Amino acid sequence: FRSPAAQPGALVRKHSGRFASGLIPPVLAAMMRTHPSAREFLGEHLNRRGRQIITKAAEVGLVESALRWPFKNFDTLVDRPVEELMNVPEISTITDEMRLGQRTPSAPVYLYHAVHDQLLPITASDKLAHDYIAGGTHVTYRRDRTTEHILLAVLGGSDALGWLAARLAGRPLPPEPDVRTVISTSLTFRAARSQLRWQSGILKLFLGRL
Repeated sequence: FRSPAAQPGALVRKHSGRFASGLIPPVLAAMMRTHPSAREFLGEHLNRRGRQIITKAAEVGLVESALRWPFKNFDTLVDRPVEELMNVPEISTITDEMRLGQRTPSAPVYLYHAVHDQLLPITASDKLAHDYIAGGTHVTYRRDRTTEHILLAVLGGSDALGWLAARLAGRPLPPEPDVRTVISTSLTFRAARSQLRWQSGILKLFLGRL
C-alpha cells in the first residue's frame, strides 16, 4: 500500500474548504452509487449546486475533480454541516466499513507513507501497521522523511516493486515485521536495482527488443 486512505470518513471532514477538497466529490459520488441508503440520505441534504457537483464527479477522474473544486467548502453545498452529516448512522456505518485494518491479511504486506504527507496523515498508516502486526500479518513498513504525498508517488515505488519481486522469487522474509523511519525509500540497493530494471525495460521497448 502507498499512503492508503485508512480512515476515509475523517478525510472528508479534514479536506472540506482546503486545497484538496476536490478529492471529496468522487468519494461521495461512489458512496451514493453503491449504497442506496447514502444515495437517499445525501440526496435529501445536498442543495442544487451540491447535486450538480456530485453528478459531475461521477463522470470525471480524480485528478480533474481535484482541479475543478479546490478550496470548496462543502458546508455550502448541504443543508447541515458536513461534520454533522458524516456522523449520522446512514453515512458513518458506510465509512466504518471502508476503514482499513478491520480484517487481517494472510499475505505479507509492504506499506509506505510520507511522514509529511499533506493529504493523508501518516498517523492512520501507523495505526494500520500496528493493527496488522498485532493480527499476525508480516508487515514491512517504511515511513519516508523527505517526501510528501506527490513526491512519494513518483519516488517511492521502486523499493516496493523490489520487495514484490523478492516475494515472487520466493526469497524469505525477515523473521519479524520490519518497521523503519527512513530518509527516503528510494535510497536502498533494492530500490536502485528495481529502477535499473524498469528503465532497462523502457529502453528495450523503445528499441523494439522486448
